[in-house]
Amino acid sequence: MIRQVLSTYNVQTARGRGRQSQSAKAVEQFNQYIQDNFIESQRNKLCYCINPRCTYVAKCEDPLRYDVNCICGVRFCFKCARSNHVPSTCDMMQQWEKMTKSESANFLWIQANTKKCPLFDWASHNDHFSCNTPANLRPSEFQASKAKEELDYSRFYYERVDEQKKSLRFAQNQLEDVQFKMKLFQTLHKCDEKVTEFIRESALTLVRCREFILHSYIFAYSIPRCQAKSLFEMQQGDLLASTEQLCKIQEGKIQQLDRMQMIHFSSLAQHHLDNLIKFFASEALGMIQIGEVKLTGKR
Repeated sequence: MIRQVLSTYNVQTARGRGRQSQSAKAVEQFNQYIQDNFIESQRNKLCYCINPRCTYVAKCEDPLRYDVNCICGVRFCFKCARSNHVPSTCDMMQQWEKMTKSESANFLWIQANTKKCPLFDWASHNDHFSCNTPANLRPSEFQASKAKEELDYSRFYYERVDEQKKSLRFAQNQLEDVQFKMKLFQTLHKCDEKVTEFIRESALTLVRCREFILHSYIFAYSIPRCQAKSLFEMQQGDLLASTEQLCKIQEGKIQQLDRMQMIHFSSLAQHHLDNLIKFFASEALGMIQIGEVKLTGKR
C-alpha cells in the first residue's frame, strides 16, 4: 500500500536506487526514513493513520473534507489528527478543549458542593445570607447576570458532551462484543451469519450516531443563537431520540431481541443522522463563519 502511494509520486526507495547494504534491516530502515520524510513533506496531501498499529497512509483528495475512514477501522481528522469530530471544526475542538481544561474543575466543584434553592432564586433571599466581598468590589447586577448566563451556557454543553462521551464508550464496548452476540443469536434461532448481520450494522449505526451527537454539541456550543442553529438543534433532537431508542434495544437481552424492531430503529436513527448531515452540509459555511466570529471574540 505504502509503496503504491510512493510510486504514484515517482519516489524511489533506497532499494530502487540500487543502494546496497549488508543488512536487510538497515535497508528497510533507510526506506522507512525516506518514506517518513516524503510523507511529512506532503503534509497537506498525505498522512499516516493515527492508529499506532496501522501502516496505512491517507491521501486527501477533497480540500473541503478532512474526515478519514481508514481501512483498519479508525476514523480521524486529516487536518488535526484528532479522532473524527464532524460537524465541529478543528478550531472549535481546540477552543472547546481549552475551555473544558480550565473550567472542568469549576463545573465538578459546583456539581458536588452546590444546589439550587428549591423555592426561590438567590436574589429573593434578601438578608438571609451575607457576602464577604466589599460592596465596592461586588459586580453589578448586569455583570453578575451575564456571568451566570455564560456559566450556565457552558455548563449545559459541558454536561451534554460528558454524557455523550460515556454513551459513546458504552456503544464502542457493545461493538467489540458484537461477534459474541451474533453467535448467540445464531445458536438461539438456528440461523446463519448473514441473518445476524443486522446486529453488527445496528452497533455500527449506534457508534456513528453517538460520535456525531457528541461533536454536534461542541459545534452548537460554538455557534451563537440564530435561525439555522435552532433548526440544527431540532434535527439534533430527532437524532438523539431515535439513538436512545436504538440504545435501549441494544442493551436488551439477546434472548428477547426482536430482529425487525432493531432493524427499524437502526434505519430510523440512520435516517435522522443522514438528514442532519444534509442540513449541516447545506448550512455549514454560514454557521461556521458565525461560529468563527464568536471564537475570535468579534461581535
